[in-house]
Amino acid sequence: PHPYLFGERAGWPAPRVIVATIVIVLLSAIFLVYGRRRRYLAVGWLWLLGTIAPVSGLLQVGQQAMADRYTYIGLIGVYVLIVWSIADQIQTRARLRLPAIGLTLIVLASLSAVTFTQIKHWHNTLTLFTHTLAVTRENATAHTLIAEELLLIGRPDQAAHHYRKAVQFNPSDHKAHNALGVLLHKRGRTDQAVDLWERAIAIDPARPDPYANLGDIYRQEGDVDRAVAAYLAAVERMPRHWTSPGQIRISNSAAWLLATHQLPNEPPGLAVQLALANARRTRFADPDLLNTLAAAYADAGRFDKAVQFGDAASQLAQKLGRTDLLEQLNANRRQYVADLPLRIDIKPHVAPGTGLP
Repeated sequence: PHPYLFGERAGWPAPRVIVATIVIVLLSAIFLVYGRRRRYLAVGWLWLLGTIAPVSGLLQVGQQAMADRYTYIGLIGVYVLIVWSIADQIQTRARLRLPAIGLTLIVLASLSAVTFTQIKHWHNTLTLFTHTLAVTRENATAHTLIAEELLLIGRPDQAAHHYRKAVQFNPSDHKAHNALGVLLHKRGRTDQAVDLWERAIAIDPARPDPYANLGDIYRQEGDVDRAVAAYLAAVERMPRHWTSPGQIRISNSAAWLLATHQLPNEPPGLAVQLALANARRTRFADPDLLNTLAAAYADAGRFDKAVQFGDAASQLAQKLGRTDLLEQLNANRRQYVADLPLRIDIKPHVAPGTGLP
């Protein structure tokens, strides 16, 4: 069975597999036998088999069970069979030349008409996969791709509809679960969002995004312990050399909560480790990350370092015109100079967050 298919489509019926195998074996025997005299028969057939075999699904590549694009090169072998066979017949039967030319023109005209129609479907992502939905059934991948495109053009309500369809048709699609959760959270339907993210984690525990989204929820609810645990779980599952703004935000959220709260069983030095790594990834050019690093050093009792990086954050904030941050940094500095760590209470609120689709 195909690992990404499920339900009634989880595997091919045995009789169909047996018949297909018999057909391939018989055709191979016929083309190889007759290919001794007409080599184009053997060449065309072996070309088809050789190019299709690596993507036939015997060895899994990607999520698709089958794909038309895999036939593009393989069909060259079929064209060799057809064209050379027709040419061979025409050479010995002159009366067939005019009908062959006429038939060729008809075929080319038909293919041109079909191509013209198909080009309309390939205008953009929405037209392509809307057509895909019209000619297929229960196509979760098409619904997901349409939803992603609808989000890009600012149509979240329609995107949510297609994500629901994707989840319905493919319950193992962790990406659709996570994205739908983000959309529902933005609408204030937090309980449903949490349920979707927890299901996404159950489907694929190695993905960081649903953990990060849960961290945002717990942080908004004032549950620092669970927020930190969720953020750290997300950080552990990130790629080894991550540098994207979203990934840095998650790591910085964990570092900030660790630095500004006294948590039971908090690993010593973890806040500094995370904050320092984040600052290095941005070449110490982000005042918010330097603010977190200063708070982390203060939490570790290294107040000289806290003052140093707090001052660096202030200089950057002033240079960037971040007057909102400057006031906070000045207040933080007074804490560090007095050898006091920064402690900030989080008040629960339920405002929708940004999430990570």
